[in-house]
Amino acid sequence: AGEERPRVRLFEGKEGLLKMHSELLRTNVKEVVSFSSTDSVMRIFPNYPKTLSLKRVQRGIRSRLIYTCKEPVMQRRDEEMLRETKYLPPDRFPFKSDIAIYGDNIGISALEGKVVGVIITHKELADSFRALFNLLWDFMGE
Repeated sequence: AGEERPRVRLFEGKEGLLKMHSELLRTNVKEVVSFSSTDSVMRIFPNYPKTLSLKRVQRGIRSRLIYTCKEPVMQRRDEEMLRETKYLPPDRFPFKSDIAIYGDNIGISALEGKVVGVIITHKELADSFRALFNLLWDFMGE
């Protein structure tokens, strides 16, 4: 299976991003790791914490998140939300996207300008992105 071509799907607009999120909820993964611009996400989905995050929690999917935002808005560890976070200020991490890695998938959303997302399904690519996330997570310490 190492020779398989990546499967790439495009999602457009806010509706497309909601479809991308429902893809994650349909998998049987135990954890999603993400890089996120929380300010950008909250601008597009003001109810995100009450709706989409809650659905993830109901499915028992843990989240580790490296995020940027004007100021830290999430607890470092939040067992109720099955979430651990690490914060980077926007001047150090001028990030305007959302990248979520779960199972064999990488979901990449552009949150500024034209809102679009892609899901790339490919085991080796997902494993590489996950390794990149874990390196940064460990490097950031507690």
